[in-house]
Amino acid sequence: MTVPRTQFYHPAKVIDAALHAIDRSIRRAEGIALVVGPPGTGKTLLLAKVAESVGDDFRVALLSGARICTRRALWQSILAEAGRPDRKSTRLNSSHAHISYAV
Repeated sequence: MTVPRTQFYHPAKVIDAALHAIDRSIRRAEGIALVVGPPGTGKTLLLAKVAESVGDDFRVALLSGARICTRRALWQSILAEAGRPDRKSTRLNSSHAHISYAV
């Protein structure tokens, strides 16, 4: 996935509110934040800004949803993004739960 250049981010009111809501959700461990919208509306740029915002406190993995259709595919995508590909693992287990990621 190509990450947009965040220096071109324009803090429009609705988008900036989403940025702060997702940041807060991550920092408070409130659960999943879902970002949806048509192509070209800035979803990836928004998430790149979130990654910058929380990057000093969390390890961040930006994933492309097109490749993620199973739990195993999700786990492999996270590990690959973190530089730890685990292609031989065929199942998930609770020992992996200690790794924290903002997705």
